[in-house]
Amino acid sequence: MKTSLPLIHQPLLDACADRLHVSTELLIETITQTNIYDTASINQLLYMANRYQLDPLANEIILIEHKDAKAQAWITVDGWFRILHQQAHFSGLQFREAPTVIGAAPEWMECTIYRDDKILPFVVKEYLDEIQQEYAVYHTMPKRMLRHKTLQQTIRLAFGISTPPYNHQTQPGLADPLLISQPPLPREAESHASKTAQLKDYLKPQSKE
Repeated sequence: MKTSLPLIHQPLLDACADRLHVSTELLIETITQTNIYDTASINQLLYMANRYQLDPLANEIILIEHKDAKAQAWITVDGWFRILHQQAHFSGLQFREAPTVIGAAPEWMECTIYRDDKILPFVVKEYLDEIQQEYAVYHTMPKRMLRHKTLQQTIRLAFGISTPPYNHQTQPGLADPLLISQPPLPREAESHASKTAQLKDYLKPQSKE
């Protein structure tokens, strides 16, 4: 008998597992290992992983948490590079920094992406004071976070990549590949084990009566 969990979209799950040559159980275990998930966010992650050919097992797409405890699929910087290098018309990129600095980081950073099927390149400039947040990573590695944000926005513009709206209540530090190996945010271990067991039970083949 299936559990009372809301429906996980089985074709999305099967397609993602088949593409990665892993079992659906391993895929679900990987997606839910941070203890931050719900069924809607799992379906969202599976959809985005299939659409952009991303690998959840390589942390190219993960689930992160809002301060309101809701989960959201998030493409990491490794995922953005995967998307970029999959584009048939991608022919190069370059970064340019502001000559002025704020603290230890440039005031702005500019990314240019070239496509071999377009006359003009795509250029995006992001400003440090607009992307900076209160999380520690933005203060310890401000240049890196500015570069990541600039790269992400340029890829979106150059190749028409759409992702869920960014929520400023999200824990954005977890999206940095240097930080995604951190332990899960504190939660009730028993609750997590129960939810994971429910998911595994849901995915078991059902006997025919």
